[in-house]
Formats: sequence, structure tokens, C-alpha cells
Amino acid sequence: MLKTTILLLAITGLCVAFGCRDGDKWSEVSIEANRHSLCLLGLRSGHIADDALSSSTFFDSTISDLHHTRYGRLYTPNRPGLHYGSWVAQNRAAGEWIQVDLLEPTRITGVITQGRNQVDQWVTRYKIQYMRPYETTWQTVKDASGQDDNFYGNSDSDTEVTNMFYRPIVAIKLRLVAQQWHNYISLRHEYLTC
Repeated sequence: MLKTTILLLAITGLCVAFGCRDGDKWSEVSIEANRHSLCLLGLRSGHIADDALSSSTFFDSTISDLHHTRYGRLYTPNRPGLHYGSWVAQNRAAGEWIQVDLLEPTRITGVITQGRNQVDQWVTRYKIQYMRPYETTWQTVKDASGQDDNFYGNSDSDTEVTNMFYRPIVAIKLRLVAQQWHNYISLRHEYLTC
């Protein structure tokens, strides 16, 4: 609730300053132009705590945590000896996932992904699953035809790829489920709230 109020105040301030209303509707151009400053869920900033992140597996988990789930945040750099610049799944198999527990119902409109910083590894196709408040089964984000949306991911290690959902969802948990990849299932990501 507080985040939504702050977001609305920020949008209102921008719109007062720059005139981004079109009749009685907020201009989508204004939201789009400011999406990265106004709409990030909080993975990149650390607002989402490490213990809210989990995954199906992470590489070398019995030896070290250099590829741990907590490094699956947008713009995590490669720091050899400390960590390797992304979450990396243990297995190269479709269905490996990285999950965010939101703790409260949150409106989600899209996702941003990157590959592994400075390394030739990334996810090329994925699905987003989510759990609704008061439910215990996973749903999959749908496309305009009502089919499971199989999003296109990255084609290099560092370029951001943004995918907006056909319809926003309300979720308490989110999973990005890898379908295809280049070399290894390696990923950094962030979700959008507007």
C-alpha cells in the first residue's frame, strides 16, 4: 500500500511538472518513459530481501554459493572470488526456476531480464508463473490468445530485455521458469509494477 501511494505521488508530481495527462487518462508515454525509475519491484535495489528469493537449484551448491539465487538481481556485477554475476542453475534442463516471495499481494505488469554479467550465458525463452493470494496452485501468465506466454529472453549477457504482460497480474509469489538457454541457465532479473 505504501509503495503504491508513493508511486502515485511520484507519477502525479511528474504529471504536474510535465503535463502528462490526456483528458482523464494518465499518458502511457509518461509511464513508459519513467518505468525504470517508478515501477521496479525492488530486486535490484535490495528492497526485496535475499531470504525472499529461492530457486530450484544453483550451480555448485554443495561447494560454494558463488552462483546463488541472491545474485539473480538485475545489474548484479561479476566479482570473481565473491560471486559470478548472476543466478546459475545447477542443471541444464527446462523447468529450472527462480522465485520471489512477495509476502503481500502485489500488482505485476512485466519483467526485465539480463544474462550472466560478462559471461556467454543467458536464458533465451521462459515462462512466468505466479501464485495468487489465498491460493496454493501456480498459474502461468497468458498471452492475448489465452495460451501460456513463452517470453523471448536474452541474446547476450548484459542487454536488458523487457517483456510486458498482456494483462497485469496480482501475485504473492513469482517464478521465472527457464525453457531455453544459451550455454547455461544464467539470469539476472527484476519485475515491474506499472
